Amino acid sequence: MRSVRVTLALALAGVAGCAEIGGPGFESIDFSAYNLEVSQGGAGGVYFLTPLKNSTYSGTFDPGRNPVFHICAGAPATPCGSPVALFDMAIDAGESLSDVIRLSETYQHYIVNWSTTGLPVDQYRIFVLEGGATMAYIDVVVANGIRRMRTYEDSDSRPYSGTIPVRVRMEAVVAPEPAPEPEPEPEPEPEQPSNGLLAQYYDWRNTALDFSAAPMLLERVDTVVDFLDATGDSDVFGLGQSDHIMARWTGFLVVPAGFYNICVTSDDGVRLYMNNFIFIDNWADQDDAERCTSIFTNPGERVPVTLEWYHTTGGGTI
Repeated sequence: MRSVRVTLALALAGVAGCAEIGGPGFESIDFSAYNLEVSQGGAGGVYFLTPLKNSTYSGTFDPGRNPVFHICAGAPATPCGSPVALFDMAIDAGESLSDVIRLSETYQHYIVNWSTTGLPVDQYRIFVLEGGATMAYIDVVVANGIRRMRTYEDSDSRPYSGTIPVRVRMEAVVAPEPAPEPEPEPEPEPEQPSNGLLAQYYDWRNTALDFSAAPMLLERVDTVVDFLDATGDSDVFGLGQSDHIMARWTGFLVVPAGFYNICVTSDDGVRLYMNNFIFIDNWADQDDAERCTSIFTNPGERVPVTLEWYHTTGGGTI
């Protein structure tokens, strides 16, 4: 797999940047006129979505699949031994989030951004595999550095500029079953605290710097994470101590869709996770160090957030 290091903001900016289809002197393309070759197969429905193909489907989207995108030069009948690009859902060494297939449950598809920069002029076949079996494939033509989509009804390939977002919908397999017995009503889920983060504070004076080893001092909801102990002797956290403390804040980031810069200032170590990926990792003694990162949010998205922090002695900030 490729090992291009890109931030989350840039990765998702690539997706947003591919929404406009066409180029100088071209009108917007009606993709319903395209008839790209798609081979449906495997144990369930697999559909390529726009911009590569307008698909129709009726089954239930399955977010539990584990696809692999295998891209070959030419049009081999089966996945080639030396693909020009290979994407799966695991972040391997040297990869970032933009180098792996991402799941969008909100929009019911799997997506990866495929950059064709530097590839020779050729036709390329994008295979979708799962468990080693080919589920579907689709053809794309790269000509003179411009991505072109192959049509089989119209000999005039039309230009497509920008990194290609490859979107695939994978549906669940529905096997006939006897009518199930009525199930009892599920217990209502506990309400999530609003306008704040669940805060858990720990004392590591007599343990390793480890959340699993240190005893918990306090659990509460913090509406704002903004604490400053300038002198090192004030109990701004209300814990009865100001040294050798750790804290973990968890919750959700709910904001209007768009790009956001998120900065954390800490004394001492800090780690910030969003969407179960680490964005800031500065787990070391330091004096009021600021670290920033970026994130793109979709409409209505709830982004899981975890902020971890520790402090030794003296003044403390988070």
